[in-house]
Amino acid sequence: MVAAGTTVLLRIIQIDWSDLALECLSRGADPHALDARRYSALHWAVIKDQPEVVTALLELGVDTEVRTVNDLCPLDFAWRCHNKRMIRLLELGR
Repeated sequence: MVAAGTTVLLRIIQIDWSDLALECLSRGADPHALDARRYSALHWAVIKDQPEVVTALLELGVDTEVRTVNDLCPLDFAWRCHNKRMIRLLELGR
């Protein structure tokens, strides 16, 4: 069961199952969905350090500037984690 305010794709990324997330995306899962706190799949893939998922989401044209309820975009999380690989991916994906 998936909690209210989330989607299967978001939950799969949150539990760090990137292979299944990629499968869901290939089968039409909504890459633009937001959870109750306005975190997107891209936010979660950055937080969970899933470069393959980030790349797939960017290729699907997700909004890299989408903001959480605390006004944070995915790049903010990459900077907070000092994750140079994610920073590079997100800056190239803009």
